[in-house]
Parts: sequence; structure tokens; C-alpha cells
Amino acid sequence: MQKIKIVLFFFLAIAFVACDTNNSAEPGVETESAPESKESNKSTMIPGAPDLGSPAAAAVKLDNGKKWKANVETTEGINKMMTSVKKAIVSETANIDAYRKLGASLQQDFNEIFQKCTMTGEAHDQLHNYLLPMVDMVKTFEQKDLASCEKMLPQMKEHLGSYYAYFE
Repeated sequence: MQKIKIVLFFFLAIAFVACDTNNSAEPGVETESAPESKESNKSTMIPGAPDLGSPAAAAVKLDNGKKWKANVETTEGINKMMTSVKKAIVSETANIDAYRKLGASLQQDFNEIFQKCTMTGEAHDQLHNYLLPMVDMVKTFEQKDLASCEKMLPQMKEHLGSYYAYFE
């Protein structure tokens, strides 16, 4: 289990760096970075990632009341994840193997979103704020605790459903 966590952390660190390499501010979009955010980034060891311990840092914000423009690949990845979660809810499969299979599928889609990330500026930062809470959600499905998986499934559905409140 520890090896899985290390490999996952390593992959996410690479994905964040790769996704963040051309991250320049978009013209006309004000960024809302707090002075302490640079300090927070040091604690996460992932460049450009907010400190998940701070609820304000992970909160997704709209673009002056408007939705952010997301790249097509991101939206497709989120839709694939939504479909997988909805199928799991409908099937009502209550065994750990089914949850682990769901977790693997979600992890693959999640990784693909990071690999195909082309967003920049504040839209990119807000996407990361949206995606970061999902790291622990997906990890839950890798555990051997059926009760935790059952509890996480509706939370994952709700979080995925909130995508369209912030992105188009």
C-alpha cells in the first residue's frame, strides 16, 4: 500500500509539473493568489498546487461570476469519470473488488486529464483546485474498507457533478 502511495505521489508531482510548464497568466484575468500560497506550495512539494490543508486554497472560484473555459480533453475525462461512478451506483455492487476496479478506472481517467492538460493561467489554477480533492477520493477506492468505499461513492458523484458549475 505504501508503494502505491509513493508511486501515485510521484506521478502526480510529474503531472503537475508537466501541466504547469506553460502556465502564464491569461490576459484580462486577475489572479487571486494570496501571499501565503507560495509558502503553502512548499508544504505540498508539488509546484503550483495549493495546500490541501487550507479550505480556502482548494476552493474553486468563478471567473468574475462566469464559468472557466476548460479544454475538451478535461471535460471528456470528467464525463468518463461521471459515467463510471453512475454505473457503479446503478449496479449497487457492494464488494471490494468492484470498488477497486472503479478506483483503477477513475485513476486512469484522472491521469489522462493531467496528461492532456493544456489550460493556462487562472483557469488552470482553478481546475487544479477542483481536481485536487479527488486525489484522496480516488485513493479511497483502492482501500480494503468496503464501508469507506460505499460512503465515498455518492461524495465522488456530487463532486464530479459540480464540474459544470465552474467550467464549460
